This record gives sequence, structure tokens and C-alpha cells, in this order.
Amino acid sequence: MITKEQYRNSVLAHKLSVKIGLQRVIDDLHKRADNHDDDKLEGEILDSFYEISGKFEHAKFGSKEYENVLEKLKPTLDKHYAINEHHPQHNENGISGMNLMAMLEMLVDWKSASSAYGDTSFLTSMEINKKRFDIDEQLYRVLLNTAQSLGYLD
Repeated sequence: MITKEQYRNSVLAHKLSVKIGLQRVIDDLHKRADNHDDDKLEGEILDSFYEISGKFEHAKFGSKEYENVLEKLKPTLDKHYAINEHHPQHNENGISGMNLMAMLEMLVDWKSASSAYGDTSFLTSMEINKKRFDIDEQLYRVLLNTAQSLGYLD
């Protein structure tokens, strides 16, 4: 039988271990925040996105016009996706090939994009992306629950 003090020390050791693990997650998310879409700020990717950026203003997310703009950007998008793991297109297995930190960045990116374009609600964009990326129901619920906890669905 252990003493109350031994039990307390065991819980404190566990708490410290979890804190260290969560700090690794926080560090990863900080790095992602600092480096998000840096490739869009220089070189040919900057030039390509800048050249076509105005066309997104008139293309409702998920519409045929939106798909046409994406098709025109395909070579640039392929390069962008290749170096940005928060896009399902980065992985051969799509979202199934992602880790949780990449999914969090993806979710925040989707929210930011839906806010920037303003023509589609975040919930509608989530529904479109569910179909677009073949997200199963369980993961979709987890993403919605996370969006809700971040205040994205209010």
C-alpha cells in the first residue's frame, strides 16, 4: 500500500509529464503559426497567387467558377500543397495522412479563408470540404466539435 504522499507525488509526476507533452504540441502550433503560407510571400508562388487573387473575389467557394480558378492555379497549387502539410492534397492519403497539428492548422485555415471571402458560412464550407476531401462522419464531428469550441460556429 502506498502512502498518500506517494500517491500525490505520482499524480504530480503524471501532471508534469502531460504538461511537457502539451508544451511540445504548443511549440509545434507556434511554429505552424509563424510559418503558415510563407511560400505565398516570395518567388513564383507569390507571383502566381497575386496574379489570380482577384478572380477568387467573384467565385463562390465550392462553385464551378471557384473550381475553374483552382484549375488555372493548379501548377502553383501543386507546389504550395507539396510544402504545406496542412492541406489534404499534401498527402497521398489526404486527411488520413495528416497528424492532429496539421488538422488544427487546416481547420483554422478554413475558418480564415471563409471569413476572408465572406460569401460562404464556415459551416457551409465545412460541409463542402467534407464532401471534397471524403471526410468520414466521426472525424467530421470531431472537426465540428473543435470548431464549436473555438467559437467558429457562433
